[in-house]
Amino acid sequence: MSSDALRSADTEAARRVTEARWPDGIRCPHCNSRRATERHRPERRWPQWRCLDCRREFTAVTGTTKHGTRLSPSQVEQRQREERAAGSRDDDPARRFSRGAKEVLNALRQRPNGATVRKVAEITGISERHTRRVLNRLAEAGLARERDGLVRDGHRLAPKRLWELTYSPSCVRLLGHLPRQRAPMSAPPDSDTVPPQFWSLFWSGAEGAEVSLARDELHIAGTLIGNRDLSAEAWALQAVSSETLEVLANSRGYDAGDTGSLIRSELRSRRSVTA
Repeated sequence: MSSDALRSADTEAARRVTEARWPDGIRCPHCNSRRATERHRPERRWPQWRCLDCRREFTAVTGTTKHGTRLSPSQVEQRQREERAAGSRDDDPARRFSRGAKEVLNALRQRPNGATVRKVAEITGISERHTRRVLNRLAEAGLARERDGLVRDGHRLAPKRLWELTYSPSCVRLLGHLPRQRAPMSAPPDSDTVPPQFWSLFWSGAEGAEVSLARDELHIAGTLIGNRDLSAEAWALQAVSSETLEVLANSRGYDAGDTGSLIRSELRSRRSVTA
C-alpha cells in the first residue's frame, strides 16, 4: 500500500475512533468541556484539539489505555475491535477495567448521593488528576455521570460538581462482579447524634437530626445497616452496641445474606478484642 493510501486509511481510522469515543461531540478529557477547537497539524497522524476552558491539548486517545501510543490510528482501531470482541466473550465484565477504575467504582458505590473528585480521590488514594481521568472514562462507558449538587460545608450547603453511578443495567452487572468494600470509617463516634451526611437516609417519620443513640439505637442500626450507603453502614456498625447488633442479627431481613454476615463478622471481631 502506498504512503498516500496509508495516510488516507489512518485519517479514516482516526475519524472512526474519534466518533466512537465522542458520539455526541468532542469533549475535553481533562475537564470534560465541550468547548474545543481543532489544531490543524497535517504532519501528525492523530487530529489534535485545544480546550478553550483548561487550554490543554488532546487527541482521541488522550486519557485512554492507548494514551501516548506509537501505534497508528489503523492499528489502534484494530486493537480496540479485538478488545471489544474479547470483552463480549468475557463472562466477567470487571476484567476489562483497571484496578484504579474498580476502586473509583467502589468509591462511588459508597457515596450514592454523589461525591466530588477530591472525595473520590481521598477514598481511593489516587491522585485527583488521575481520578478525574478515570471518571471521564467511566462516563464514556455509561457507568458514571457528573451533575450539580450540594455538599454540607460546616453549617451551610455549598454547590459542587458531584459524580455518581448511573446504575444502568451494564453498571449494575459490573458492580455484581466487584468485591463489596467497607467504607473507611475507623474512628468511633464523637457524639450521641447521627452525622449530618446520613440524615437523608431516615425516612420513617423520624428526622435524622432528632434521633440519638441513647434513645433510638435499634432504629438507627436498622436504618443504616444494610443500606446502600456503605459509609453510613460502617458508621452504624462502629456506633451501636453489641446488644443491639445481637437483636438485629436475629431480626428478619438482617439474619441472612451479606447483611447478616456483616453483622456476625462485627460481633466476632468485638468478642475477639474483649477475649
